[in-house]
Amino acid sequence: EALIALAERSVLERAGYRVVIARTGEDAVAVVRSDDSIALVLMDIDLGPGIDGPTAAERILADHDVPLAFLSSHIEPDVVDRTEGITSYGYIVKNTGNTVLLASIRMAFRLHAAHLELVRRKELLDDALIREEHASEQLRDKSDELDRYFDASLDLLCIASTDGRLLRLNPEWERTLGHPVSDLLGQRFMDFVHPDDRDATTSAFARLADQQSVEGFENRYRCADGSYRWIEWRSKPLGSTVYAAARDVTDRRQALESVRRSEAMLRNLMENSADAVQLLDPQGRFLDANRVAHEMLGYTRDELLSMSIADIDPNYPADGFESFWRAQPAGASVVFETVHRHRDGRRIPVEINGIFFLLDGVEYVYGVARDVSERIRSRDALSDSERRFNAFLAHSPLITSEIAPDGRYLWVNKALASSVGMQPDDLIGKRFRDVLPEELADTFAERIARVRDNPAPIQIEDAIDGADGVRHFITTLFPLFTDDGELTSIGAIAHDVTERERAAAAVAHQKQLLETVVATSPDGFWLFDAGGRIVEASAPYCAMSSYTQEELRGMPISEIDVYETPDDTRARISRILSTGREVFVSRHRRKNGSVFDVEVSVAVLPDGDGQLVCFCRDITERVRIESEAKTTAELQRLLMSLAVRLVSSPPDRADNAIRQMLAEVGEFTGVDRTFVFAHDFARGITTNTHEWCADGVTPEMGNLQAVPLDSMRSITDVHRHGDAFVVPSVADLPADDPIREILQVQGIQSLLLLPLLRDGQSVGMIGFDSVRRERVFTDGLIDLLKVLAALLVAVQARRDTDATLRSERQRLQGIIDGTNVGTWEWNVQTGETVFNDRWADIVGYTLDEISPVSIATWERFTHPDDLAESARRLEEHFAGRSDFYEAECRMHHRDGRWVWVVDRGRVVSWTSDGRPILMMGTHQDITARKEAERVLREREERFRSLLDRIRSVPVQGFDRDGVVHYWNAASEALYGYTSEEAVGANVVDLLIPDETQDTVRGRIREMADTVDSIPPTEDWIRRKDGSLVRVMTSHAVVHLPGKAPEVFCLDFDVSERYAAEARVADLARERETLLKEVQHRIKNNMNTMVGLLTLQAAALDSPDAAAALHDAVGRFKSMEVLYDQLYRTDDYQHGSVARYTEQLVGKVAKLFPAGAHLVPTVHADEFTLDARTLSTYGLILNELVTNAMKYAFNDGAAPELSVSVNRDGDRVRLVVRDNGPGFPESVATDPTAGGSADSAATSSFGLTMVRSLAEQLGGTLRIESDHGARATVEFDA
Repeated sequence: EALIALAERSVLERAGYRVVIARTGEDAVAVVRSDDSIALVLMDIDLGPGIDGPTAAERILADHDVPLAFLSSHIEPDVVDRTEGITSYGYIVKNTGNTVLLASIRMAFRLHAAHLELVRRKELLDDALIREEHASEQLRDKSDELDRYFDASLDLLCIASTDGRLLRLNPEWERTLGHPVSDLLGQRFMDFVHPDDRDATTSAFARLADQQSVEGFENRYRCADGSYRWIEWRSKPLGSTVYAAARDVTDRRQALESVRRSEAMLRNLMENSADAVQLLDPQGRFLDANRVAHEMLGYTRDELLSMSIADIDPNYPADGFESFWRAQPAGASVVFETVHRHRDGRRIPVEINGIFFLLDGVEYVYGVARDVSERIRSRDALSDSERRFNAFLAHSPLITSEIAPDGRYLWVNKALASSVGMQPDDLIGKRFRDVLPEELADTFAERIARVRDNPAPIQIEDAIDGADGVRHFITTLFPLFTDDGELTSIGAIAHDVTERERAAAAVAHQKQLLETVVATSPDGFWLFDAGGRIVEASAPYCAMSSYTQEELRGMPISEIDVYETPDDTRARISRILSTGREVFVSRHRRKNGSVFDVEVSVAVLPDGDGQLVCFCRDITERVRIESEAKTTAELQRLLMSLAVRLVSSPPDRADNAIRQMLAEVGEFTGVDRTFVFAHDFARGITTNTHEWCADGVTPEMGNLQAVPLDSMRSITDVHRHGDAFVVPSVADLPADDPIREILQVQGIQSLLLLPLLRDGQSVGMIGFDSVRRERVFTDGLIDLLKVLAALLVAVQARRDTDATLRSERQRLQGIIDGTNVGTWEWNVQTGETVFNDRWADIVGYTLDEISPVSIATWERFTHPDDLAESARRLEEHFAGRSDFYEAECRMHHRDGRWVWVVDRGRVVSWTSDGRPILMMGTHQDITARKEAERVLREREERFRSLLDRIRSVPVQGFDRDGVVHYWNAASEALYGYTSEEAVGANVVDLLIPDETQDTVRGRIREMADTVDSIPPTEDWIRRKDGSLVRVMTSHAVVHLPGKAPEVFCLDFDVSERYAAEARVADLARERETLLKEVQHRIKNNMNTMVGLLTLQAAALDSPDAAAALHDAVGRFKSMEVLYDQLYRTDDYQHGSVARYTEQLVGKVAKLFPAGAHLVPTVHADEFTLDARTLSTYGLILNELVTNAMKYAFNDGAAPELSVSVNRDGDRVRLVVRDNGPGFPESVATDPTAGGSADSAATSSFGLTMVRSLAEQLGGTLRIESDHGARATVEFDA
C-alpha cells in the first residue's frame, strides 16, 4: 500500500497537485483538521490498524465540507454500497490508469462545486421557509383569535359561496334555528328560506353576486321544528365568497305585529265596551270618547270632544282636574265614585277607573266610567238585608264566624265568643293560636288553608275536650267571594251535636257488646258450677285443649289451669259471684301436657242456678306478638335515639358514632358481634371497617381486610336486590358452600347480613352474628334493622358529602385564586354589593380604601362610554334573552390609566314574579389581552403585506376540491397567472400537467381529509405559457373551527438544482460503467503481464534479470490466485486461507526447475481472512516460497518444502521450511532479524518486502537456520 501511495503521489504531483500522505485513518482525520488547504481526499478502504477508510471518511465529512473519493481495489457491491452512503464524489479502482484517476479527481471537484451551489441555494430556501413558517404561525394565531370571536359572537355569522352554499356558520345558528351546524354546512341557504320570501331573497343575493353589499334585508328561515324565524342581514361579497352577519328579529317583528293587533283590538274594545271610555289631556279636555260615553251623557261625539270634564262632573273645579291626577302615583290605576251630569240635567252616579300616563312624551288621562245607579240601589237593599241577617247570626245558637284567608277573625257571633269566654269585639283581629289550644288552633288553620287554596265548602266532625267532657261538633267552612269572584274570607258555622253523639255511642256500645259475645263464643267456653267443676264445654275449647267433651265434663278447673289450686279456684268463684264478672289471663294444660296462654272471661249466668260461663281465648300468638311488639318498640326508641345522635354528630366523628351505634344495637338485640363492611367493586374486595363484640367473643376485623368479593358472591347476589342474607343455622348449610367455611372458621352459628344501599346500589353491608347459640331473626327485627342500615348509609353519605363539600369549597377558592379574578355579589333590589380584594386590586386600591361599596362604586369606576352597553347587556339577561351577563368595559385605575376588564355574571335567585334578586359574577383584567389584540391586528396587517410582497416564494391557498382562494404576487411572477385569473379557478387544472393531475388531486384531498400536511414534494408545474418548471412544494393545512380545511402551498423553483442532480446521475452512471471496464481490464492486464514477463524472461541472457522477472511473475501469480478465488465465490470480502495456500504454493513452486520433482507439504487450518489481509498474506507466502525455490535446492539433494499455517484465537502463524543450506549466517544472527532489519547487505529485497508486509499486518518475521531455512511470520487476524 505504501508503494502504491508513493506511485499515485508521483502521478498527482506531475499533474500539478500538492499531495499529503496519511498512513492510518486517524492520521487522515488529523491532517484534514489541521490543514485548511486540503481541497480533496483520496481515501483507501483498508488502512491497517485503527479505523478503516469509510469510518475515517465519515469523521472527516462530519466537520469538513471537502470532496472525498475512495481509491481502492475493492469492487465488491457491499463495499461500494457502503461508500455511496458516505460520499458521492466517486469510487476509483486502483491500477485503472492515470487518465481515469485524474479524470475522476476533476469530476469530484466539479461535483463539489455543484454541491456548494446547491448548499447555497438550500440555505436560501431554508431562510425563506423559516420566514414563511413564522408568517404562518402569526397567521394561525390570528386565525385562532378570529375563530374564537366567530364562535363566541351572539350574532349569526355566515360565510357562503356566491352559488348560495353555506361554507361556515357560528354556533349561534344552531341556538337560533335548532339545526346542527354540521347539517347546514354545504347546503344551499335558499332551501331554508320561507317560500313567500324566496323572490325577494333571490333579488338581494343577485346584488351580492354583482359585488354589491346588502344591508337591512329581512327574510324568514325554517327552524328544525318546522317553524320560521325572521332574520335581518348585513352582507358583503368578496370575490366568490359572501360574508354576512345577521340577527334574529323575530321577537321584534312579533312585537310590532302585536302592537298593531293590540291597537286594533283596543279600538274595537273601546267602541264595543259596555262602559263609557274617555281619553283626556291633563287639563281635562276630551280627546276621544266611545259611543257609550256620549250616549250616556246625551251629547254627540263632536259635542263631547269640544267639552272638558268640568262641564259634566260638578265634583271637579275647573283647575282641580290636573292637580288631582298629578297627585296620583305614576302609572297607577285609580278607582273612585263620582257624579256625571246628563245634558238634561239628571245626575248619573258613576264609578271611574282611570290612569294618568305618558306616551311618546305626551301626557294623557284614560278613564272608564260605569253607570252604577242600579248597583247603588242594590247595595242599599243589600245593606238592609245584611243588617237583618247579621242580627240573626249574632243571636243564633250556632257558632258562627267570618275568617280572613290569613286566619284572623273578621266577625264572630255571641255563641262563639261565649264558648271561649270572651266578648265578640275582643276576638276581632285575633288568630286561632290567640284563642284556642295550640294543637286545635293548628288544625283549624290547616282547614282554613284548604278552603283558601281550593275554594269549596268542606264539612268536618270534631271531638273537643271540654270542662264537661268531650263535646262533638259538625263544622261547615265555605268561601266568600266578591262580585268579581275574588276570595275575601271564609265563613264558618259549627253545630254542637254532643248529645246526639253520646246517644249514638251508647247504642254502639250495646251493639259492640253483643258482637263481642258472638265473636268470643267460637273461641271456646264452658259452663261450670259453683264448686269449680266443668258442666259443659264447647267444641272450639275441646279442639283447643285436645280433650273431648265427655272428658271435660265433671273435671275440676284446677286440673287444666296451670296456675290455680282448688283453693284458688274456690276463692275466684266466690269473688266472681259477688262482683258478677272477672277477666284474667292464665295458662291451660292440654291433654298431652303442653300448655297455652288463654284470656279467660267469667260471668255469672242470670237465672242460671248458680252456674257461671267461662269464655276462653287462645292468646299464645298474641302474647308472642306483644312480647315482640314490646321489643320492637324499645328497639324503635333506641333507633330514634341513635338517629338523633348520629345526625347531630359532626362528620369528622362519624366513625366513633358508628362504633357506638353498633355496640348499643348489639347489646340490645343480644347478638355476639355487629360489624360493617365496605365494598370496593373496582378492586374486587370488601373490608371490615367497624366491629363490636360482646364480652368473651373474639374480634375478627383484623382477619377480614381486603376479602375477595368473589368469595361472597352468594351474599352480594342477594344484596344486589336489596334483600337480607339470613343464615338461621350455619350447620344446616351444604358442606360445599364456601360461606359455610368462612363462617365456621369464625365460630358463627347464626348470621344476618343487611345490604347498605346508596342510590339503589349495594356499597357494603352491616352484619349481626351469634357465636354462642343459634338465633332466630324475625321479620320485624329484620325490618327495623334495615332502618338502622339506611341510617348508617345516611351517616356515611353525610360524611362523604361533607368531605366533598369541603373539597369543592377548597377547589372553588383555588380556582378563584388561581384565575386571579375579582368576584362580586349584587343584590339587585337593594343595591348592596360585596367585592373581594382582587376586585379592588384591579383598579389599584385595597378593599378597605373603596369601602363601603355598592353598585354606585362600580358605576363610579366604569368608563361613561361603557355604562350604556353594560346596562343593555344586564337588561338582556334580566329579561331572559341571555343565559348570563357579559360585557367588556374600561375601569379607571388609581394611577390614572384605564384598565380593560371582562365583567361576567348570572342571576342566582329571582322573586316569584320574575324579578332578579341576587346576582354573582367576576371581574377579570384583560388589559394585556386587549393590548395583544391590538398588536395582533398590526401583525396581521404586516403579515398580509409580507405575503403579498414576497417575490421569491409563490404561495397559494385552496380548498379540498382545489378551488383557489389565495394567490400572491410571487405566484403570478413564476406561473404567469394574475390573482384575478387564479382565484376561483381550480389549481390542478391551472398548473398541473395532465399525467399527474389525478395524483395531485389525491394529495390535496388526503391533506384536507386528514387535516395533516404531507412531506415536501417535487413536481413539474405548467406555466400559463405552457412551459414546465420544476418546483419543491411545502404544504400546510389550516382547519378553522366550523370551516372546511384549507390547504396552502409554498413553492420553490428548483429547476437549476434538478438539472445539476441530473448531471450528477449521469456522472454516476459513467462511473459504474468505468468500474466494470476496470474490472475487466484488471483480469486481462494480469494475464498480459504474466505472459509478457514470462516471454521477456525467456528472451533474456542474464540469469539475474530473468530471475527478477520470474519473481515478478510469482507475485502476479499470487495476486491472480487471490483474485480468482475471491471472484469465483459469492463472498468478495473474505477468502479461504487453506485453499489459497494450497493453490498459491503449487503454482509458485511450478515456476522453478526444482518444482518438477517437488511435492510441497501444506498443512493449513480452515479459516478465512478478509480480502486485504489475505492479499498481503499471499505476497508474504509468495516471497518466502520463491526464496526457498531459488536458494534451497541447488546441491542436488531431494528437495523438501513444507508450509504450515494455523490460527490460535486471533493470532495467525505461518511457517515456511525447506531442507536447503539455510539462511546466510549474517542474516540468521542479525539481532533485528526478528522483524525490523533493514540492512541491504544482510537481507534480500524479498525478505525486506516480507518484513514490511508483516509490519503492515501488525506482525513479526523470524528467520532461523537449522537443517535448512525456516521463516516464521505471526500476525493478528
